[in-house]
Amino acid sequence: MAMADNRKRQRELRLKRKFDVALSAIGVAVLFPMWLIIAVSIKITSPGPVFFLQERPGYRKKIFKIYKFRTMHQGSEKMEKGVEVLKGDARVTKIGGFLRRTKLDETPQLLNVLRGEMSLVGPRPERVASLADYTPFTAKRLNMKPGMTGLAQVSGNIYLDLEDRYRLDVYYVEHFSFFLDIRILIRTVGVVIFGEERYKEKSLIKTMQRKKNKKQDDRERKGDMHLSEIESVKSSDAGFEGYGYKKRFCIDKTIHKNVLITGADSYIGESFQSYAKIHYPNLSINTIDMTDSSWRKCDFSSYDAVFHVAGIAHADIGSAGDEEKARYYAVNTDLAIETAETAQKSGVKQFIFMSSIIVYGDSAPYGKKKVIDETTVPSPANFYGDSKWRADKGVRALEGENFQVAVLRPPMIYGRGSKGNYPILAKLARIAPVFPDVKNERSMLYIDNLCEFVSLLVLSGKGGVYFPQNHEYSNTSKLVKMIASAGKKKIHTTKMLNPLVVLASRIPGKIGDLTDKAFGNSVYSHKLSQYNGFSYQVSDLKTSVVFTERKGEDA
Repeated sequence: MAMADNRKRQRELRLKRKFDVALSAIGVAVLFPMWLIIAVSIKITSPGPVFFLQERPGYRKKIFKIYKFRTMHQGSEKMEKGVEVLKGDARVTKIGGFLRRTKLDETPQLLNVLRGEMSLVGPRPERVASLADYTPFTAKRLNMKPGMTGLAQVSGNIYLDLEDRYRLDVYYVEHFSFFLDIRILIRTVGVVIFGEERYKEKSLIKTMQRKKNKKQDDRERKGDMHLSEIESVKSSDAGFEGYGYKKRFCIDKTIHKNVLITGADSYIGESFQSYAKIHYPNLSINTIDMTDSSWRKCDFSSYDAVFHVAGIAHADIGSAGDEEKARYYAVNTDLAIETAETAQKSGVKQFIFMSSIIVYGDSAPYGKKKVIDETTVPSPANFYGDSKWRADKGVRALEGENFQVAVLRPPMIYGRGSKGNYPILAKLARIAPVFPDVKNERSMLYIDNLCEFVSLLVLSGKGGVYFPQNHEYSNTSKLVKMIASAGKKKIHTTKMLNPLVVLASRIPGKIGDLTDKAFGNSVYSHKLSQYNGFSYQVSDLKTSVVFTERKGEDA
């Protein structure tokens, strides 16, 4: 199978080169008269050469000189303003602004295509200096010739951060096809005519993936799709080397550490402080309120670790206005990054950030599976998830040798006094005589398991991305029965109600969303949650439910 795929890829690469030569030759012939006009205009409006030549890394780091029409005054890159070109930049010549807007300044790269140094479509070539910052993941973008246009350029390029552009480049390299090139070239025409803003929310990958998923679903229903094909379609490279399951831990549980919880009155923060007081008295823990600006006066320098739990969750996606959305980004994103920066400047050694499984989007709908593994790329489905994902990336960008950043992406957290979906399910289990008998799977995390995890992580002092979850997956029907049993109540589950679940899941809006939340599928691969020398799952699902419900009665 792999050999056949490789042969197909080689055929498409040869076709790509033929297409590049033919189209670029036609382009040069058609554009040559316009190039003469542009060249004269450049010479008239500003002193200096017509072309701007710069060395760029190409296929497998081979250095070549890229051709562009000069759009800036000579020596502009030495100005204090820096190399980034902003709107209204004084360095841009009169004709240069027009050339940049219309992308005509890039057209001489057709000569690079004819010379075989570039392709019409591929990752845009970066500066040579950027090679020093490449990771093994981002270096994959050099496994194909750079392009005049690329997947990032037709996905709202200027609205993406560098990491997202790199992810799109690597996706293109790993999923290249001649058909994809054609799609990108067609959309490039749209970008030139309508501008990049039109496409910032219209990812070409998502559009193609929706069509692919529909075809995949049809094939799966017909039974004519091989299992390996299904897994190949569903997997993509996450490209992050810091996953916790790759690390080795050797933890001294007796050492003393000072911990600051940033976020008062938080269920997670208060639970962690109470848990550590009993099980890890060697952890000295303080909490500060983040609801106003007074926290900025706090001295972080005496703390070994900062555990950031401040945030807003449980968004009503459908009814939120622009003001509410802005509040989510202000708290979940901006505040988190600012807190991490403060901790770093104060000499704190470790910063722990509570992200969420929500960065991977919604649960799979009822009847579908969703397994998140090491190849799954985060893809938030709404502003709440996006606010968490931006913070997730933002705090990790601050990590250095003396500042370890640990990001936790837990699934639904439950326990004594928890909020969110679990209390709703528990209330239903206490009053409903019957319940649907579904066969779904969900990752969950008991609060004591989380608190043990955070305690050990603090003692380890390590950074990375972590996916703590219970040892076993939960099933909604079995979970409801466990909750009812813990409250000494019987509830009958029956498949006769399942058609109602199917019907409810297909109703657009809130009813369908709630049904998918309750009966959909979303799990982390167990591999992501097991750590060498790091045992944190202190309670199994049944024990945790019993303890949660009985403590609830006592309260």
